[in-house]
Amino acid sequence: MGLLGLGVCTLVVFAAAGCGSFRMGRGGESAMLVAMSDEDAGTRREALVRVAESRDHAADWAVSGYTAIALLDDDPQTRCVAIRALAATCDPTAAQTFLVILTHESHPLTKVRPPTAPVRWEAAEALADCVNAGDVPEELRTHTREALIAILDGDPDKGVRLAGADGLGAYAGDVVVVDALIRGLADADFAVAHACENSLVRLTGVTQHCDARAWRKWRSEHGDDLFAHVGETPESR
Repeated sequence: MGLLGLGVCTLVVFAAAGCGSFRMGRGGESAMLVAMSDEDAGTRREALVRVAESRDHAADWAVSGYTAIALLDDDPQTRCVAIRALAATCDPTAAQTFLVILTHESHPLTKVRPPTAPVRWEAAEALADCVNAGDVPEELRTHTREALIAILDGDPDKGVRLAGADGLGAYAGDVVVVDALIRGLADADFAVAHACENSLVRLTGVTQHCDARAWRKWRSEHGDDLFAHVGETPESR
């Protein structure tokens, strides 16, 4: 079960996931070995929590373990715990892991197990937090933008779309993002539409109160000065 459910040993999984080396040891490192190999998902999660709460929670071996589990564990809850633990490290490789999960269709099963809705939600929220905090490497910003737009446009889970809308608010001066958020205002769930409105206000300094038609009209009339009021807070808000 767990990572071993894919039919490979723990150390090979690290290599396949591109996660570096793993050193056997005591304390947190031993807990990580349990998290990667125990047959019981609950035991694996408990071990992950012990690592995440340890003083070595952001050590290279810990980041490698979180990454492998987030990508490949066969238990969705365990993957969610690993994603949270990885996000808390603020490691520069974290955004790449979240991207792989959210774009799993483009990767082989040996690299990432198809995620359930809760796993996608955790990954989307973690990626949104990364981009909002400026923790996405420059070379991944465009890829991240494309992934966030894709989930806002088409993910079936409301929470995932919410996270997509929130993360897109970090793309200052990006016309493609503005257009994606305006499309998102038509979402069937008002919470998603409201998140799109919030990000549009953040990017433009303008509000249209979640009115998609008004935003489209404003967009057509202000094509050359979409960002003229960025940083301002609309009086009505």
